[in-house]
Formats: sequence, structure tokens, C-alpha cells
Amino acid sequence: MGEEEAGEVRFVDTNIFLYVIQAHPEFGERSKEILERIDMGEEAITSLLNIAEICWWLEKHGK
Repeated sequence: MGEEEAGEVRFVDTNIFLYVIQAHPEFGERSKEILERIDMGEEAITSLLNIAEICWWLEKHGK
């Protein structure tokens, strides 16, 4: 994620969350950085479908 224009909001897809949960060797650290930036106040959105996919994955993998 680079420089943002005023009023720009990023969309966070399911894979970003799952890469962090799985500690993915290639994308986990970068995904964690993205979520940390959001935690610090950077605007972002996701969808109810993404949340459902994450819940499904967690249930399937006994998390």
C-alpha cells in the first residue's frame, strides 16, 4: 500500500487475514504489516463475505 489520496479507502480481502493466521512464509509478514497499519488508524474495509470465509476456514481447521 503506497501513498493514499484524500478519501481513499483500501479493501482488505480474505487472504490478508488468512496469511497472518497461517503465518504464511511468503506473505504472512507483509499481511501483518497491513493489518497493523489499519490498527493504527489507516482506513480500510472488508466484506461480510470475507468474514464468513475466515470463519469457515477457522472452523474447518479447528481454530
